[in-house]
Amino acid sequence: PLSVSIQQFDVIAALVATTFVLHCAIYQSYLVQDKKWKLVNMKKSLNDTYMGIILLSLISSLIILTSAAALHPKGIVVNSAADMALQLEALFGSYTKIIFSVGLCAAAFSSLMVNSIMGGGLLADGLGLGRSMNEKMPRIFTSIILLLGMVIAVFFRGNIIYALIMAQASSIFAVPLIATGLFLVLNNKKIMGKYRNKTGQNIIAVFGFVLICILVFYMYHKLITSISAI
Repeated sequence: PLSVSIQQFDVIAALVATTFVLHCAIYQSYLVQDKKWKLVNMKKSLNDTYMGIILLSLISSLIILTSAAALHPKGIVVNSAADMALQLEALFGSYTKIIFSVGLCAAAFSSLMVNSIMGGGLLADGLGLGRSMNEKMPRIFTSIILLLGMVIAVFFRGNIIYALIMAQASSIFAVPLIATGLFLVLNNKKIMGKYRNKTGQNIIAVFGFVLICILVFYMYHKLITSISAI
């Protein structure tokens, strides 16, 4: 679409939040330490990072294009997983919902586990209680996060699709703080040395930061409005 309505900002915020995941960038430093990589491994790590960005962008683009081509012309409003599955009907026919459900289950399980591990690990390390999944407290915090997710999924009785959008969009609130911290570290000559950010990288970073702040302001306003309406 060539124009965007203000009512669609929650969807945009959810899309940005699910791709602009700076907490993954932070946790990547833990993984690098666990692998005991040094500066000699930088080229390999950068290649892995670039490949991840390219694949994620490609998959996101394909999903958006497929949805726009298959659902929008028919005026289909997505209110359930079955509605989302309709975009694959031309390819898989009567097996569409089964195949989509398997894929959705895999996506949910992988995201839940990865985010829970990152959340548990970062929380434990922030409290000085350990940083590795081989330690007790990170595993306990990870288990608590998984249990909270299970309780919400089991007992929630509202619009599932809208809940997913709002949950993903709400995760954007922490991004400005994470972005500020990363920006300061990456521009610190004492820490980064000759590898600190270049001018072009900083321009892109500032543009992304401004975009995130606009979306955070919108989501904060929408959250306050929703709470006031209760």
